[in-house]
Amino acid sequence: MQHKGDKWIVVLFCCILAAFFVIAVLLPKDLTAMEKENRELKEMPAFNAQTVLSGSFSKDFEDYLADNVGYRSFFMDISAKIENLKGIKTESGKIVSANKDLGTGNQGENQLLVLPDRVMEVYKKDETAQQQYVDMLNLYAQNLPESVRMFSMLVPTQIEFYEKQSVADSEKETIDFIYQNVDDRVQTVNVYDALKAHKEEYIYFRTDHHWTQRGAFYGYNAFLETAFGKTETLSSYKMQSRDGFLGYLYNQANDVSLQKAADTIEWFEKGENVTVQARALEDGKYVDYTAKMYSIPPMTEKPKYNIFMGGDHQFAKLQTANKNGKTLLVVKDSYANALIPLLTADYETILVIDPRSYYGTVSQLIQEYNVDDCLFINYVFTTTFPDFISKMIEIQ
Repeated sequence: MQHKGDKWIVVLFCCILAAFFVIAVLLPKDLTAMEKENRELKEMPAFNAQTVLSGSFSKDFEDYLADNVGYRSFFMDISAKIENLKGIKTESGKIVSANKDLGTGNQGENQLLVLPDRVMEVYKKDETAQQQYVDMLNLYAQNLPESVRMFSMLVPTQIEFYEKQSVADSEKETIDFIYQNVDDRVQTVNVYDALKAHKEEYIYFRTDHHWTQRGAFYGYNAFLETAFGKTETLSSYKMQSRDGFLGYLYNQANDVSLQKAADTIEWFEKGENVTVQARALEDGKYVDYTAKMYSIPPMTEKPKYNIFMGGDHQFAKLQTANKNGKTLLVVKDSYANALIPLLTADYETILVIDPRSYYGTVSQLIQEYNVDDCLFINYVFTTTFPDFISKMIEIQ
């Protein structure tokens, strides 16, 4: 038999839970968490008969709650510091765990190699996902119109060229496997050797998982050589830079000693700062907005990687001053953002889609815009993300 006092304990417990719910969820969105996690946090899902019956509301609401807990970044910092205490010391540095969602929509655990002067993702190959990536490219090769040239650029990360490390798998082996097994129609861009030849230069950020625009420039030259049989020189650009960039891996490593490794963001200009015409699908409605090819922040703000293209967009279109009639479609992850501004010298129109959030299909775009070339550019870690590869297949 339940005592009256027990009922009051239950009531009190429920009240405490409700209070925590109010504190955790109804506080303003934690913008610091958005910055640290390098992505937009989930919005409140639409509540209607269709979303409830399909089960999508329940799943999306759970994601919303997880993303919108008050002081999320504070709790993330506490968790990361605890994880750092468990970091494994190696001859190369310290291995710590981190969120695997590096803007690719892939959740899970990742490993970081933390050194006194930099932090890097630790690459671990996934042979099943590698084959899925090959199959994805081959599927596009079979279905794209014959008039469209198809290119694949897989970009290695900085740990591949950091000779003191001994904890990561070979990224070159993964890139070679994929390039050797794709359809002959896929023109593969050898960005690996282009970057290796300049590995002593500032081609990767020390506190972020992206390449710098200097690294992207060498990738651009590798593409130019493959697509047009020519190359460019850095001297033809006006170079600008901003100091004080602390990237996503710095936030994930949660090691304040890395502040002394803060990065410089360089960008290379030639001609106009092209307007990016972007479109997003939100709550079933299209929203049009604009950004700039180089979104340069005020001097009072620290620079971020979204200086390139204003960040990621579901769909973007760049209309350049180049009147050669050529149209390029870029299917990409965020590594492409530093590359696309350089490509404006070679195409009149550049279309950009992000498989993680794009709402249409590649075939529709090719037909609507009479696309000449299609470039698939990803950094090598996407070959370990089956969900990302699946999304690339879904939008074909």
